[in-house]
Amino acid sequence: MKLLLQKAPGEPRSVEITAGGKLLHDFYNGIERIFERIAQRLAQGLPVAGSGWHTVLLRSMETPAQGTRPAVIDHGLALRLLDYLRFRHFFRRSYGYELQWQKLRPLVEELEDTLTMLRG
Repeated sequence: MKLLLQKAPGEPRSVEITAGGKLLHDFYNGIERIFERIAQRLAQGLPVAGSGWHTVLLRSMETPAQGTRPAVIDHGLALRLLDYLRFRHFFRRSYGYELQWQKLRPLVEELEDTLTMLRG
């Protein structure tokens, strides 16, 4: 993402903003797939289906599963990832022209640090 923004002079254009939105969307999708595998293999399975299961899955990763695994992430990282989850939800239900750089910018700027924390 940094390379994309470095090539964009000044404020990112619509195409860079849309590309950034897709990157953020895919970033959280990847994290959620990892969490799904952990829940299925090392815990009690995926949360019950429903509109809030994505949040329940994320929150479950900050809690140890009795006898099977420790907490996967800490509360601070869970809160940070919740912002990416919320963005992904918005991205899936919006049109590219609705994306606003001032709302994407903090997520883009924290992306590398968030990934480092996740790997930690």
